[in-house]
Amino acid sequence: MILSQEAAKGAGESPEEVAAIEGEILPKMIVAGFSTVTITSVIVTSIIAAGIGR
Repeated sequence: MILSQEAAKGAGESPEEVAAIEGEILPKMIVAGFSTVTITSVIVTSIIAAGIGR
């Protein structure tokens, strides 16, 4: 959330622009974060499961 605020402040010139940019960036960052965590957890779990099965 902090990264999206800083990016919006850097790109926007007025408070309205900053709010609009933040509104566009934040949902995409949240989805990307969930996707990254999900993919990473599946990979780590498959490695651990392979180790347990030996």
